[in-house]
Amino acid sequence: MRAIVCRAFGSLAVEEVAAPKPGPGELLIAARALVINYPDMLVVTGRYQLLPPFPFVPGKVAVGVVAATGPDVGDLRVGDRVLAQVEHGAFAEQFVAPAAHCHRVPAGIEDAQAASLGVAYQTAYFGLMERARYQSGETVLVTGAGGSSLSVSPAAAFPR
Repeated sequence: MRAIVCRAFGSLAVEEVAAPKPGPGELLIAARALVINYPDMLVVTGRYQLLPPFPFVPGKVAVGVVAATGPDVGDLRVGDRVLAQVEHGAFAEQFVAPAAHCHRVPAGIEDAQAASLGVAYQTAYFGLMERARYQSGETVLVTGAGGSSLSVSPAAAFPR
């Protein structure tokens, strides 16, 4: 299986790695859309608050299809299309994610669109609701709605 691997801050390479296996409460996900967000850049340059040990596969968000399940995963099943959020590991053809951090993607939403909702949507929601304490009846001027992420397909990320 191919993945983007970070062996030193600021250095990434596509490498062959062992396929992960899901443990209790985890899903194995076959990636369909990988999304690069600002926190991913902070991780690979060593400037994020949580840094995994070397070597590691970066990537906090991806959309994919459940390929296998560990025990005790709740109602998600093999074949379900999900948005997965992890601390790292999503920049791979397959990755493991806690089932509790995965959300079914409704039909009609494209993979790349769904993937972009993970970090960007939550950041905007947190900023408005938790920090600004937005209330019903207030008005918000949005000055930067161009997006905050870049989505790519695994085929583009891991050319053969």
